[in-house]
Amino acid sequence: MFAAALVVLMTALSVEVNRILDTRQQMQHTLRQAALMAVTQLDGTPGGLRRATLLAGAAAPNLLGVRLDFAPDVNGPWLSSPGNATNLRYVRAAGQQPANLPLLRVMVGRNAETVWTSAVAEQLERRSFSSGLFPYAVIAHRADGPSYGLVAGNQYALRWPSEVKPESVCAGDRDPALLAQLASQARRRLSFLEVTDPVAIRRAILEDQQTTVRLLGDQATFTSGNRALEFDYLAQRINQDTDAASGTHAQYTRLGRGNGRRLVVVPLRSNDKDQMMVAVAAFFLLPAAAYSADPSRAFCAEYVGSFMEGSRTRAAAPNGYFVAAASF
Repeated sequence: MFAAALVVLMTALSVEVNRILDTRQQMQHTLRQAALMAVTQLDGTPGGLRRATLLAGAAAPNLLGVRLDFAPDVNGPWLSSPGNATNLRYVRAAGQQPANLPLLRVMVGRNAETVWTSAVAEQLERRSFSSGLFPYAVIAHRADGPSYGLVAGNQYALRWPSEVKPESVCAGDRDPALLAQLASQARRRLSFLEVTDPVAIRRAILEDQQTTVRLLGDQATFTSGNRALEFDYLAQRINQDTDAASGTHAQYTRLGRGNGRRLVVVPLRSNDKDQMMVAVAAFFLLPAAAYSADPSRAFCAEYVGSFMEGSRTRAAAPNGYFVAAASF
């Protein structure tokens, strides 16, 4: 009789343990989605932390006490209320939920057990590109990262003008030493990163398609492109945005009307004979009226910094292309 009772007890405990495990598995799925949504909002600012917290709470409405912790590395330190948001690119979402255990109530008088679990997501840097890059490269102003001498909010050349003069180049490129160097080296001013086939140019500008895979650290080959086609497709790309009018990225972000079509990912290339792809960064296309088919004028774009896929804001790091990924 004792053996039979023991079998019943063990069977009941097995059933209840499975209920707890099922509850934890469902919670982890919910928290993973919450963490993935939250991590897209981390942009190195306190506002990004607030947006992340709001999104995570909305993604896990059925869980109790949902809490976010942030860290610069998967090993921590994990902070619930960080004083500095810079480079925080990991999110840990934790929560709890009662699991109903009717068999446990019959045996020991308890009806529920609180289940706690968590999930971690990160901003994972992408270093290989089969698609997604805009077909230009911006010349790095310094050899060292992370920003390679570029300043957020300044405008830099996607396409250089036919003649290098201070009044004809983008405002961020008006460094006398840089201009003196490039004025005498026309080939180094080439910046179109795709073949000149009209179909390839259209796909590159309108669809972010590439004819070859590109890796950070690769040596790039540039062509003269086709300015007239590029000009037409640039205007189309800009006018596909639901905010085609904002003059700066700050205004575009503040108004919140855009769909992201004017935010493009552009390689940064070294200013030497190797012309290596040292990094990628987000740039903001100006209103269409700022561009001209006239070869004496540059195609300029505003330097934003890093790019966060699936977000209207930047990533936490200064430069790079990042995607949201579950860590464990």
